[in-house]
Amino acid sequence: MNSLDRGRTVWYDFDMKALDKSELKALLAVAGKHSWKDELLFRMLFNHAMRITEAVGGWLEQKDGSKVWHEGLTAKNVVGGNYLVAPRLKGSRPVEHPILPDEKEALLRLCAEIPEGRLFPMCRKTAWTKIKRYGAEAGIPAPRIFNHALKHTMGRLGYLGGMSVQEEQEYMGHVNGNNTLIYSRATAEESARAFAAAVGAGGGA
Repeated sequence: MNSLDRGRTVWYDFDMKALDKSELKALLAVAGKHSWKDELLFRMLFNHAMRITEAVGGWLEQKDGSKVWHEGLTAKNVVGGNYLVAPRLKGSRPVEHPILPDEKEALLRLCAEIPEGRLFPMCRKTAWTKIKRYGAEAGIPAPRIFNHALKHTMGRLGYLGGMSVQEEQEYMGHVNGNNTLIYSRATAEESARAFAAAVGAGGGA
């Protein structure tokens, strides 16, 4: 693979990972029609840039082949009804976020319902099946919709909304800032729109 091919692969991969605002809104609306808990789960994946395992828990394979259980979110992650300690895996730092208005009522309701144990007691495969089904119902192309896409959507929409790379690095708990830089990269479609705006739609003299 030459350098041009590698570049195309990177851009294609990034473009497929982040939803736009309308797709995110449609996904959450569909999830909410089926289950308020599912809507809350997917909203929190986006709001707090979480991996699915950080939210629902699961077995994690270690370098030596052993497995360690990660519990996922519990009521203990909710501090004083106003803050969420968002767990982080893969070497990122746990971070404390304010609980956002669009999730607060449902999250506190769930904590009252499940004061001990996992708030979202499902396996990752179940979460995958749900987001795929809801995404299809929302009209989102299948390659663009999967759980980790919500983490990337937070990163991309946050950057487009005015967050600096440094602010995103802190919010997402990245130790290595290079992991955050991907969200500052424009997609091919965004680049084309910017070029058209800069030189005029026709591009002629």
